[in-house]
Amino acid sequence: MSGTEERAKVKIKQREAFYCNMKLLLIFMVVYGHLLEGIMDNAEPLIQIYRIIYSVHMPLFLFLSGLFLKNRAGCVRQMKQALLYYAVCQTAVVAVGRVLGQQMNLGTPVWHLWYLLSLGCMAGVGWCWFVLTEHWQQLDRGTVKVALLAVSVLNALAVGEYSAVGRWLSLSRTFCFLPFFLAGVFCPENMDWKSVMVKIVGFIGMGAWLFMYLTWSKEIPTAMFYQADSYDTLGVGQGVWLRMICILLAVFLGLFLLVFVPNRRLPFSKVGADTFWIYLLHAPFVKLFELIYLPWHVQIAVAPFLAICIILLLYKLFQWKRQLYCLPQRT
Repeated sequence: MSGTEERAKVKIKQREAFYCNMKLLLIFMVVYGHLLEGIMDNAEPLIQIYRIIYSVHMPLFLFLSGLFLKNRAGCVRQMKQALLYYAVCQTAVVAVGRVLGQQMNLGTPVWHLWYLLSLGCMAGVGWCWFVLTEHWQQLDRGTVKVALLAVSVLNALAVGEYSAVGRWLSLSRTFCFLPFFLAGVFCPENMDWKSVMVKIVGFIGMGAWLFMYLTWSKEIPTAMFYQADSYDTLGVGQGVWLRMICILLAVFLGLFLLVFVPNRRLPFSKVGADTFWIYLLHAPFVKLFELIYLPWHVQIAVAPFLAICIILLLYKLFQWKRQLYCLPQRT
């Protein structure tokens, strides 16, 4: 093997490790955030941790979801898988809810299942992009990418004005998180998140995030970080401005995390190789924890440990599904 091939192989391994580490951090934030959701009550420290998690974890997850879509065949596969799992899981939850006398329907996702429905729809948008670039070879892709990102951000700001665009079919979340998904699809495959320039931008972004969070976060209702409801439903008067702040907070903190997360393989990196089943099946464990009352200063210590235990348990149960991610060239 030549020296060039050796270096290329090492670079691919580092890249795989980086995205495994990134996904592991994000799935920890998901599980930990859901644990806090049912126990934080009026404990201000827990509320602030919860708000910070929700300001970034799903935007960054959808960015990575877009990043791993390399061609239109991958988009079709992602769309079919996400919508199939949504249909199965939502139907099961609705059936159980009906037995228990709860009013649910197939079109309004239950709790964390919105991600599957929105991801399926976004994968369809990604498919359209790859079809467009295949049939319009003379397309100025850089200009079109900027235009599509700008339009997606404007749509995310505008849909909040319409009360009809909300949790039904996860329409609000699909529109609001689409810019992050598209940013992942458009991101260069060989992006070096550890370059000096990117690190400088990341730390500047962290400073901007800290300033914005301290300045305006008190004006943002916690529910607004869900991006699931219209401005009227949330009861905010400056909805467009506050949603723009939410988008910028996600961008700045997300960029910092991409710079901060190590790109070397660690003993626990393999846990982040496939987080789908952890995301899908952690909910029952979270609900069980909600039945246990503990003072908030005990919860703040117990919840992270419990989140790790849930992740490791589900990882072990579905270890046979594990796969490593690399990013071959898009076609």
